[in-house]
Amino acid sequence: MAFSLNVLLDNSISTFSPPDTRLKFMNDIDMALRYVERARSIIKAANRSPVQLALKLFRSRPATNAGESMRVLDEHSVVVALARDAVSGRDLLSFRHSELLLLQRALRTRRNSLAPISKLPTEVLSPILGLCPTIDVDGPHFQTGNFILGMKTAHVCRRWHEIATKSPHFWAHIVLSRPRWALEMLHRSRAAPLIQVGVTIAAPDAKTVAARDLVLGHLHRIRELHLHLPSEVRSNPNRTPYSCARS
Repeated sequence: MAFSLNVLLDNSISTFSPPDTRLKFMNDIDMALRYVERARSIIKAANRSPVQLALKLFRSRPATNAGESMRVLDEHSVVVALARDAVSGRDLLSFRHSELLLLQRALRTRRNSLAPISKLPTEVLSPILGLCPTIDVDGPHFQTGNFILGMKTAHVCRRWHEIATKSPHFWAHIVLSRPRWALEMLHRSRAAPLIQVGVTIAAPDAKTVAARDLVLGHLHRIRELHLHLPSEVRSNPNRTPYSCARS
């Protein structure tokens, strides 16, 4: 146990280490993850009360980048302290559920940092991730696998999430059939050109109309504007779709 959780304290192994060394270290991390997950299951089974909010001290996002750096630094210091407790012989079953979640998250982040793709610098990885959330203009209502894939890509790991969140071009493909997503993506795209915008010409609800008007208010930023006319509208020429946004 002490040896397996020591992976959180050993910084000598990196993604540039020899493959055999890196693979053995990743196996040690997997072993530590199994210990932590088993302890979490035992504690959760013994305590039927609702699980307290994990990492609540770290979920409040500071307004400045300096504050964000301090949050990450504080979280890292807590992880190191917990790992040292475990290495010194503290039983995992004596940890709180939130502490085990913190250890589990740190172990996964450490393991991901050893993957070969982690060698890529942010400047290279960012445009690659930006290729994922594209819109298939031939798909019904533009709700396609590639669009959903882009959203899932941002949640692969912590580093990818941070890169996607800070990259305006990642959010430059907007589908108005999902109004909540559309508004959030418009906000995250900042002033970047909107590469693709998909609009369905149908009778939408109030939220979709509001999102449509707000997005089309940035018409000068849109590179490709795709309009989709549903079959029920095409088959009924007397049915009037909603009007276009005012210029």
